[in-house]
Amino acid sequence: MTSTGPRTTGPILDDHRALLAAIVDATEQAVISVDRDGVVTSWNRGAQDLYGWTEAEMVGRPYDVVLADGGSSVAVIEDIVAGESVAGVEARRIRSDGSTVMVGETTAPVRDDEGAVIGVAMIARDISERLETEALLEHYRRELDIRNQHLEQSNTDLEQFAYVASHDLSEP
Repeated sequence: MTSTGPRTTGPILDDHRALLAAIVDATEQAVISVDRDGVVTSWNRGAQDLYGWTEAEMVGRPYDVVLADGGSSVAVIEDIVAGESVAGVEARRIRSDGSTVMVGETTAPVRDDEGAVIGVAMIARDISERLETEALLEHYRRELDIRNQHLEQSNTDLEQFAYVASHDLSEP
């Protein structure tokens, strides 16, 4: 007897799902899923650490709770349902204490057995430190550019002074 495809039931699939659930739970990244209406259907420990809300507090609530810009997660879901590719984004999100955090967020469609999009999975990570480092590096780069301009002007002034001094010394 030959198999016509992957098993969709049974102990192998159950083991596979248990493995994936363990990986999602163990990762430090926030792994969140929402349904087509933008309601949170799963919220891992990484999401709790990043945003401050527990799974019990978030499952069943709109994901929009964490959106700092007043936007709607439904718009992203509609784009994914329409077949549009949604690349990773950098965005400001709200934590349970009201503070904000910059995150890098990647989204992917969640499909049912027939291939229809039934929701969206998101992976988010705190990028605040990276952005602060980039800003600091940019500040130092600008400062270095200014110092280089001053140094170039000083060199030009010294060259002119040396030329004049040399010319004056060569005259009787």
